[in-house]
Amino acid sequence: MKDLMITAYSGFSTVSGETNLTTVITNIRNGAYFHTVRKVEQQLRLGDLSKANAIKKQLPFFTLTGNYSALRQPYSLLRYNPVITVDVDELADDRVDAVRRLLEADADVVACFLTPKRHGFKIFLYLRTAYARRLRKMTFSVPFITYAELENHHALMYEAARLYVERLIGLPVDVSGKDIGRGFFASFDAQAYLNTALLGEIEEVTIRVLVPGKTERKKKGAGDKPTEDGLPGKLPDETADNGTLQGKKSDRPRRDDASALSAEIAPWHLMEYKKALNTTRRSEVFRKGNRDNFLFILGNRCFRKDIPQEVAVLLAERDFRQDDLDVAGAIGNAYLYVSKTCAAEKAKEDKVPVVSRVMDFLSLRYRFRRNTVLDRLEFCEQDGACGTDSLTASPVFSPLRSKDLNSIYVSLLTDGINCSLNTLKAIVDSDYATTFNPFEDYLLNLPPWDGVTDYIGELADTVRTEDGKFWRESFRRWLVGSVACALYEKKVNQLVLILFGGQGKGKSTWISRLLPPQWREYYHTGMICPDSKDDMLLLSTRYLINMEEFQGVKAADLAGLKRIITQESVTQRKVYDTQAFCFARHASFIASTNKRQCLQDIDGNRRFLPSSVLSVDYRRPVNYQGVYSQAMSLLGSGFRYWYEGDEIDGLNTHNERHRMKDPVEENLFVFFRRPLAEDLSVQWMPASAILTHLTIYGKVQVNRQTQQELVQALEKYGFATRTNGQGSTEYEVVKFQSDEVERNFRQ
Repeated sequence: MKDLMITAYSGFSTVSGETNLTTVITNIRNGAYFHTVRKVEQQLRLGDLSKANAIKKQLPFFTLTGNYSALRQPYSLLRYNPVITVDVDELADDRVDAVRRLLEADADVVACFLTPKRHGFKIFLYLRTAYARRLRKMTFSVPFITYAELENHHALMYEAARLYVERLIGLPVDVSGKDIGRGFFASFDAQAYLNTALLGEIEEVTIRVLVPGKTERKKKGAGDKPTEDGLPGKLPDETADNGTLQGKKSDRPRRDDASALSAEIAPWHLMEYKKALNTTRRSEVFRKGNRDNFLFILGNRCFRKDIPQEVAVLLAERDFRQDDLDVAGAIGNAYLYVSKTCAAEKAKEDKVPVVSRVMDFLSLRYRFRRNTVLDRLEFCEQDGACGTDSLTASPVFSPLRSKDLNSIYVSLLTDGINCSLNTLKAIVDSDYATTFNPFEDYLLNLPPWDGVTDYIGELADTVRTEDGKFWRESFRRWLVGSVACALYEKKVNQLVLILFGGQGKGKSTWISRLLPPQWREYYHTGMICPDSKDDMLLLSTRYLINMEEFQGVKAADLAGLKRIITQESVTQRKVYDTQAFCFARHASFIASTNKRQCLQDIDGNRRFLPSSVLSVDYRRPVNYQGVYSQAMSLLGSGFRYWYEGDEIDGLNTHNERHRMKDPVEENLFVFFRRPLAEDLSVQWMPASAILTHLTIYGKVQVNRQTQQELVQALEKYGFATRTNGQGSTEYEVVKFQSDEVERNFRQ
């Protein structure tokens, strides 16, 4: 045999075509399924076994031992290949290479490769032991066998293969898939093994298999299993003339030998034939003038009991053969007539569902995926008409718009597939479309960081600031935090990077180049309004939000902005949705401003990281793979991308240079100060009295807001307090004299 045919499927049951073992192994070696297998590995590393299994089911599915014509069912068996499929699973990492070497060194292994989960092997075995040769010779030396006999042969051969592999590698095999229709998923294995020499020695099975009818239940023969030495507990003698199918062709029983014929035919066929014969005899008599009618009715009933025509002819000739009677012709006429009568019903049963036809059409021409970040469907054409990405050489996916869906629907109708547009929409907008997360797809497929080159530091050095040390450290924390926020639902980047500098320095251009080209769609420029549903959804659908002109944020909006910065998710009802859903946050914030005093909160601004920019080199190329692989490495090593403890105090001190102080706070230190230990002219004054003094001499308005601002300033700068007899809070202050006030104004 030059090659082994393999059946390919749409799903796990419907046959989509045929290929061969050499082609499948070549595709596995060359990485045709690399991206899907890589996603399976990623989900296993993240501990999500259910998602890994779901992605694995997107891989092509094949069967080798059994080839089928329409469905992966016994009645549809097209060909039997005498090669056994064996699974070895749950291998430890340190055993994979050793098992591979043992398999490749064995002469009876046709092919093997790593499974998609990377901890097991799919093995195809053609045993050439003495036992296996005898078993094949006895089973396949007759013109035809029943499906039950084939199953019995396969069970014996599988058991021998199991023992053989277990002795070879010293490990148990997975016995869950030992049936003829055992399938396997495509995979990726650059070292996938194919024994081409053994492939040429495999003997093709040419005998006819009498498969059961479409509705017949599966019944297995009672074969003896091999013992631990690989030999059967009871194996019939090849030379015994006992009338069974393992005899040689010349020893096949004659049709008039009733006992031999009974042994030759499956027991349930004999039982069903007997029922049909008894029923016929109750209504008809086998006599001259009625013989053809009797046989026609008998054949009719045999057909309806799913007895193969060849078997019905053999049994009828055994019981009614006469020299002047054409038994085979009468039975054949019955089968022909009844088959035509039931043609319409069987056509409905055998007809491939329209959904399967649509899915097959789509699989041949298009690829669909659901972008889980943007929550939209995307597609590309299989023939490459959509173009390829110049950086990744992967197909370019486009959003699936109504016009695109209508064009696909027209192509379906032109191809003779009649379905409704709603059916097409239901298929595309279902699990048929694979899931795609652009952040996971890029970050989890990056090459590992070399551990030496500081790519993040090099990117930070393209911006020269007044405080270079603070800038480099804050940028590193912010960038690693942005990666964590994009990848994990419960991790949020609560830091906002702020670049202060004059106009025309290139701050916005530099910010826009922080993302790799694949993520340009996930960049947004503008402020976020907490009251806007569309703006809030940007927290989920974007990686980076650039708040330009940050100095324009009103004090009243700052509290809402702080809440957004710390928000883990967004719960909104999208347009046309019937209910609200929770969307995980992916976005991180950055801002640019032309004014140094862009912060306003007197209580602290620990979430903001302002830096004064001197110059920006926005033309230097960015090594995106290096930057983000280093960020992934830092994140995986437990790098702390947030500030805590004393670091927050230092951050607030740094941010004071960028805080816009209120008039009340500024005037306070023009007219008052905190007492020193040696001061004698100390006064205890309530906040309202201090505010009145500031109003008279500092032109500050008196209202609840200014009083609150004054209290915040007094507490921030540590003025001592006491409660007087009326229960009011008083502050210990020293009032400047008029000459000191004049000096303060001049300073």
